[in-house]
Amino acid sequence: MRLNTVQNSDISKGAIDFDGTALVIVKNDKTELPFQFTAKVNLNNKIVEDVSYKFVEETSEFAPGIAEDSLIRELLTAISKDHKTTNIVIAIDGFETSRLTSNQTKYQGSGEVRIGDFEWRRINFNVVLDSQNQTVTKVLYELQK
Repeated sequence: MRLNTVQNSDISKGAIDFDGTALVIVKNDKTELPFQFTAKVNLNNKIVEDVSYKFVEETSEFAPGIAEDSLIRELLTAISKDHKTTNIVIAIDGFETSRLTSNQTKYQGSGEVRIGDFEWRRINFNVVLDSQNQTVTKVLYELQK
């Protein structure tokens, strides 16, 4: 599970209520399922007394498919410019997101890439996307030898 947001919604002498959003990541196929949750923590014994959650439809905040498509497109563009070829195949193994500003999200991860007729090579990347105007503000990648 990966937490996206957590905030206190109610604080009393004996308990704190939390609301938040998170992703459950299925180990076998790395599917990401977004959900919203509430949790009540007893302050006296520091035990979670109640948790409720519901899975939600993908939104712009939870769009691993759209984010992955954007990542691949931007990485392909950068690699194509650097290596002067369009013969590129890329497979993303996984990535983590972190919110930099209200509009910018950083995607950091790894995968494999084949440029031209060369062997597959590992790639680590760091891409920043601006969700407001759907543009990329930064693309960094490192190919391993």
